[in-house]
Order: sequence, then structure tokens, then C-alpha cells
Amino acid sequence: MGAWGTGSFDNDEAMDFAATICAPKDLLGPLRVESPDQGIDASLACQIIVVAECVAAMRGFPSVDTPDDLAKRIAAFGQPGRSLYLHARDRLDAVLQGSELMDLWADDDPDPFVEAVHELIGRLNHRVGDPAPSAKGKNKPFYEQDWFKAAPCGFCNQPLEEQEFASVSTKINDGLGSEIGFDAWAHLACLNRALHYRYRMRPFSMYPEDIGEGDTMFDVLDAPPTLED
Repeated sequence: MGAWGTGSFDNDEAMDFAATICAPKDLLGPLRVESPDQGIDASLACQIIVVAECVAAMRGFPSVDTPDDLAKRIAAFGQPGRSLYLHARDRLDAVLQGSELMDLWADDDPDPFVEAVHELIGRLNHRVGDPAPSAKGKNKPFYEQDWFKAAPCGFCNQPLEEQEFASVSTKINDGLGSEIGFDAWAHLACLNRALHYRYRMRPFSMYPEDIGEGDTMFDVLDAPPTLED
């Protein structure tokens, strides 16, 4: 593929595809799946990642590495519809689950590439705007409380702050009845770095404003990608 790096735009295929994106409709091609057993070759995987970057940028969370000319075009695209958003993140997940690009990285050192894609997933997970205030005036959830944000990560011992977090619970059993337990909160990124890349967690947003109500998400993903909700 010529130039090849961990970033979304660090390869020739991505840059060539980015140069062809002039309108939101140009993002749909790489998201289409013609058959259930359709594979994802390295070139298509690079294009899917670029589409996900464009969707993240349309939601207000672009990569600092987005080419300037592409960033200017994306600025005129508006907010992505639900179909484009859900198909983009579903196909991005498929790139990590099983693609030629993931296999190529697995033959070398996959961690930097996997971390780069997870950083993109994090930006896709950010909500557009602030959540609506509770009609009943309830207290903020625990993860928005100052005491929780100040709590240390079980891996790096730094405050959780605004980063994505995970609850970690594990036990060591010596087989003779003795057991040592460990329960802690941790930055999701720290936990993922401790796991083999095949077992890293990708918790995509499940907020109703992103996925809809009931079976909406599944209905959208069962249909071809469109620019509509």
C-alpha cells in the first residue's frame, strides 16, 4: 500500500480516497456489504477508517490529523444521519474483528494500530451537545460527580477525570481454597493496553439519541446505509 502508518490518514489508500470525498454520499460506498461473507481487504479497511473519521468530524470530534482540504469539505456536510453513523461504527468494528489490514498489523506489532482505532471509537462515542437536564432534577450520575473523576485508575493510578472508564473485577485462586480479589475502576484505555489486542473492549455508544429506541439500531443495520435516519 505504499506509505503505511497507524494513523487514519497515514497510508496512500486513505489519502487517495479522502481526495474523492466531496459530499456525504461519497461516504456510503465503503459501508455497503454485498454479501454476509464479504471480506474486507486492506484497501477497503483503510477507506472504512476514513469514513469513520469523517463521521466523527461531522459530529464535532475530528482528528487533528485530518487533511486540511478534507476538513474544509466536511465542515459543509452537516450532522450525520443515524444510518451513516451506525453503519460507520459497525464497519469500523468489523475492521478490527477480521480484515486483511488487521491481519497485516497482527504479523508485526498490532497494539499501536489497535490503539489508534480505539481512539477513533472514543471520538465516535462522544455525544453531540450536552445531555438534556433531568425533568425531575435528579442528581448527576456517579460518573459525572467530582469525587468519581478524582478517583485513581487501577492501572496508572492517575485520576479518572473525563476519560472512558471500566469496572475491573478479577480473582486469583490457588486451587487450595485461597483466593485474592481485585476490584477497581480504571481508564478503559489502560485496561485495553493490558489485554491482548483480540480481547480489547469496544463499547460503542448506546445513547438513544445515537441508536434510537427499541430495535431501531438493528433495523438500520439490516438495511443498506443511507444518508437518512
